[in-house]
This record gives sequence, structure tokens and C-alpha cells, in this order.
Amino acid sequence: MTIAIINFIGVMSFRQPQIFHERSTQPEPAPPNIDFADDVGKYQKSGLSDEKIEALWQRLQQVMTTDSLYLQQGLKLDDLANAVNTHSNYLSQVINTRAGVNFYDYVNGHRLAHARKLLRSDSKQTIAQISEASGFASLNAFNSHFKKRVGCTPSAYRKSADG
Repeated sequence: MTIAIINFIGVMSFRQPQIFHERSTQPEPAPPNIDFADDVGKYQKSGLSDEKIEALWQRLQQVMTTDSLYLQQGLKLDDLANAVNTHSNYLSQVINTRAGVNFYDYVNGHRLAHARKLLRSDSKQTIAQISEASGFASLNAFNSHFKKRVGCTPSAYRKSADG
């Protein structure tokens, strides 16, 4: 059995010539310069005009403000697209181009804004209760996103808001 395995490895190594040839000393060509702020190339084949993007953006803002869907734990792009009455691909494009972030960062931004209001106004709720009330599935995720986005922990934010 051992001899069979050694033979197999030997045969497979001959099928990979890069193992036996020295690597090229020439540097690899640089990747093309991509401007991530301008998603024109990414959405070049999209069926959305600028007017449709603006209309979807306005509808999304209205749904997020009036229905507060971001407070739902486990909110998915499809759920939000259904609420806005569009396809999830279109909604993703609108969020990426207008907000400059992906769906999860967009939703978590709304959740963090809600949590910040609660931290400033409701000192009776624990951090865990505020995390849950803001739509986060776990306290660890809430703390991580909060510190990354706001620059301090929720507890430190609450203390600074009180003082």
C-alpha cells in the first residue's frame, strides 16, 4: 500500500511541470486599476437607469424609516427587496452605489444608529437588551460592530453620553 501511494505521488508530480521548473524572475503584471467608488463596470449590464436607482433609493429610505425592518434579527436582502417591491439584485446595486456599502453594513448602520439612541436615552436597559432590541443576533456581534463603527464600546459610549 505504501509503495502504491509513493508511486501515485510520483506520477502526479510529473503532471505538474511547475514543480520542476524554476519560477520566472519576471514580476507578474499589475492587476488593472479598479475604482471601487465608481461601480460603473460592475453594474454596466444592469437594467437600472439613474432614475430607477433614485426611485428605489427613496423607497428604501422610506421603508427603513417607517417600518424599521432593520430591527428584525436575521433580516435578509430578499426580505428587504420584497418590502421595497423589487428584485434583490437591484436592491443590492442601489445600496452599493448610493450608500457605498454592502447590504449587511447598510442594515447594521441603521441598527447602530438605533442602539446609539437607546444608549443615550434609556439607562434602564442593559447593553444586551439594547443589542437585541436593535436587531443584532448576538451581543458579541453588536459589540464588535459598535466598536468598529463608533470607535468605542457601547458601555463607554453610554458613559460619555451620560457625562
